[in-house]
Amino acid sequence: MIRVLVATDEPLIGAGIRRALESHSDIVVVAEAETGPAAVDAATRHDADVLLIDVTVAVLDGLNAIEQLRRRLPALRVVVLTSVGGEPDGLGAVAGDVAGFVPKSCGPDELIRAVRAAHDDTRGGRP
Repeated sequence: MIRVLVATDEPLIGAGIRRALESHSDIVVVAEAETGPAAVDAATRHDADVLLIDVTVAVLDGLNAIEQLRRRLPALRVVVLTSVGGEPDGLGAVAGDVAGFVPKSCGPDELIRAVRAAHDDTRGGRP
């Protein structure tokens, strides 16, 4: 089972992500967060394999949340939701700390592939 934490401050986007992820029997959303601090807190309280985080999540942006989580939970795999395809500008500092980038405009299949690829990276032993 792939345990996913979803962090986005857009409720409709979050609901769609949850629905897409949980339509697959091997994926479960263990928690959702609407702010960067809530994502950090939820990640420390829930045993998630993958964090799916919007780079523009409110209060503490996704970049700072990723940096905090890298120190606290180095085994957590991160997939970043972006408004553009590929690595967005400004992510250079954390680019090596994330398992992938997914545009918000992607379809459910691309999202599922990204989450599974991040999880497979976990099995690969990358600390």
